Amino acid sequence: MSFHARPYEALPEILDEEGLDGVDAVLLDLGVNSLHLDIAERGFSFSQEGPLDGRFNANEGRSSMGDLVNNASERDLATWLHVHGDERFSRQIARRIVHQRRTRPFVTTTELAALVSSVYPADARHRGIHPATRTFQALRIVANDELGAVDRGVRACARCLAPGGRLACITFHSGEDRIVKGIFRELTEPRPDPGNLYSATTSEGIEFTSITRRAIACSDEEAAANPRARSAKLRGIQRKASRP
Repeated sequence: MSFHARPYEALPEILDEEGLDGVDAVLLDLGVNSLHLDIAERGFSFSQEGPLDGRFNANEGRSSMGDLVNNASERDLATWLHVHGDERFSRQIARRIVHQRRTRPFVTTTELAALVSSVYPADARHRGIHPATRTFQALRIVANDELGAVDRGVRACARCLAPGGRLACITFHSGEDRIVKGIFRELTEPRPDPGNLYSATTSEGIEFTSITRRAIACSDEEAAANPRARSAKLRGIQRKASRP
């Protein structure tokens, strides 16, 4: 069975092609493939000079990170950096981007990284992660509609579970985790029951149970061995043995 270059939400289609009714387990590792980050020509890395692209598939016709940086409004840029990157200097960075692109559009990854670093106060530039990390993460998420893909993919995979089947998701930033947490809560928790005056909620029709009381975080030992896993969180659900 080949899953190469198929999005998460294609799982129902794949099962239909293979004549299968469901799967016993699905593990979604939502992290970015390190190979993308390490190839300068792909435009993901702020530490290596390359075109400001950052698209997983340039043939889909989506805007590149360069398109976003050079054309989006200051408000949109600030919102993306704040929401998708948790960037505390989002407004200042957006303002500087718009000011600079008026005379010199951004072309390379290192140009954008240098501008972001210049916005950071001197005492904050060398603490923790590189100053451009959150900006590049946010722009990459928008350029690839990553959160939309997560929402569609998690829901599709849950629908494909056989009775007793399990779905586990590993997330790496707060936006992904909020989506997974929200979907899992929607699928496992009792919902309002407008037809019953004596009960505020009902479990009727709930097909899944949670198998993680709360997100399981990366251990200190694992983070030391693999720094890219430091923000990883694991959540899981299980379809009940029999469907309603």
